[in-house]
Amino acid sequence: MKLNLNCKFAALFIILCSAAFATVIISTDSLSQKPYRTFSIVLPEEISAQPGETVTIDGGLLNTGWITIHDFSLTLSGLTADYTYSFSPQYWSDLVIHREWNSDVGVYRTPEKFQLSITIPDDAAGLQLVTVKGQEMWSSYQISNTSQFVLKVTPAEHFTVSNVTFPDNATEGVPFDVNALVTNDGAKSATITLNVDTPSDWTVAEKSKSVTLDPKNSSEVVFTITPTITSGNITITAEYPYKENVTTITKVGPLLVPMPKPATATTMQPINMTEGVLSGYFSKLFSDVMGLPLWVIIIAAILVIIILWNIYKLFGKYKFKVVRGKPEETKSVEINAVKNVTDTACNESESFH
Repeated sequence: MKLNLNCKFAALFIILCSAAFATVIISTDSLSQKPYRTFSIVLPEEISAQPGETVTIDGGLLNTGWITIHDFSLTLSGLTADYTYSFSPQYWSDLVIHREWNSDVGVYRTPEKFQLSITIPDDAAGLQLVTVKGQEMWSSYQISNTSQFVLKVTPAEHFTVSNVTFPDNATEGVPFDVNALVTNDGAKSATITLNVDTPSDWTVAEKSKSVTLDPKNSSEVVFTITPTITSGNITITAEYPYKENVTTITKVGPLLVPMPKPATATTMQPINMTEGVLSGYFSKLFSDVMGLPLWVIIIAAILVIIILWNIYKLFGKYKFKVVRGKPEETKSVEINAVKNVTDTACNESESFH
């Protein structure tokens, strides 16, 4: 009797434990949708590529659940139709749990490895948001998960021209600068050439400039332009080689109507006509004389010397003296002269009668 009672208690205990365990399993499964069957996809956050190349991405599938996942595959979305891709592998009949151990962390899980290869079109550029989806099809829950990365397509030769500063107005004959910021966005060092086009009668200090830049570097290019009164536009054209073609970037400024150059007041200096004429005459005479042959100059000099010597001898014979008399003597001489004239006139009158 006692033995039967013990067996009944043992059987009841087993039943209660089984029910408790089943309740825990069922409640956990219903609340978390089978957390024992989960996984994550391991991918880099950003992938850089160039047009025309095939890039290979290393990825992983980490089984984070309690059991092996069956009938599992990968798919991709986010790329346009001109992209091509492939997974290696793409399907797993059994995605098992991989474990490793080291002395630092002990036992840890490692992912199942796969590779994703993407072929970039020749004319591709810019950013693509790529989504990789993992899907299990064995259970009724069909657990799935996704991971994303950015595919950045940058040509090997790629420039941008920005911050172009065109003037709003201009003045005839007054120079101004046009600035442009050139940036190498490509994957290697490259050269870009900038040309400036203006109305034909404007003056440009240097119409073409070339700049060589390393990747991710920038440089400012400056053109100095002097306008005339002619109206027109300023056009900046940048060219750089890309594969077998030439890529062109064009920036056009607003229509400029230059203002006339302001008149400046000038002060007239007085001109001494006498000094100007005389100095010009003697200057011309001297230049004419110096242009004669040497023997003519010598003979002319001798003749001038002879003439001057004769003039001196001729006038040297005469001596000019001025004798000033006393005032009283001068007055008496004048009275006597008048008296003599009067007497002479009276005598001539008597003789006539």
